[in-house]
Amino acid sequence: MALGMSVICLGEGCMDQIMPFLDSIEITKETGEQSGIFTENRDKTNQRKLELLYRVSDVLMERLPINETLKKILDLLFDLLKRVDRGTILVIDPDTGDISEAVSRTTQPGTDPETTYCPDVVARVMKDRKALVISNTAAEEDDELADTLRVLRIESVLCVPMVTGSQIWGIIYVDSLQRPFGFQKEDVSLFTDLGQRTALAIENALLQANLE
Repeated sequence: MALGMSVICLGEGCMDQIMPFLDSIEITKETGEQSGIFTENRDKTNQRKLELLYRVSDVLMERLPINETLKKILDLLFDLLKRVDRGTILVIDPDTGDISEAVSRTTQPGTDPETTYCPDVVARVMKDRKALVISNTAAEEDDELADTLRVLRIESVLCVPMVTGSQIWGIIYVDSLQRPFGFQKEDVSLFTDLGQRTALAIENALLQANLE
């Protein structure tokens, strides 16, 4: 609950959820850092993100089938980022450029697995081959993509390509339907790193399959 410059946050895990909002209005630059409370929680968050990278690396080293590997990675993302409502990892056929496989997860009951991501967001990331993050769709202006997200009632979205060299192997997509400011710039770096690791694993798996 925010009243002017005062923020009241109650409940387990509330700090992780409120930090992106506080960052967006730059409260943490003074009040939070002076108190030391936010610095402590940032350290914990960074530690969890580092742990995520280690756990993803362990999954990739297991050399499981691609579908199973992607499911495990998606589960790890949901464990770390409680603000994620829907997530999808898409694999792109390197020969045709079409989506050949999709693994999805959602916290929303009754959601159709085929509609767990915004196709327009994925299409733009595939075209530009760079990360896209919209923290608050309601605040975006003069953007056709933001209009689409508002129609779909998506509050915030983060999408990154999985690339090795000049080849794109897939897309990692997550969004939040419950609250804006679900993702921030530092999340882009984390997801970009994950995308590169996963892309390399997919490339190696396909090369191995071709050799066999």
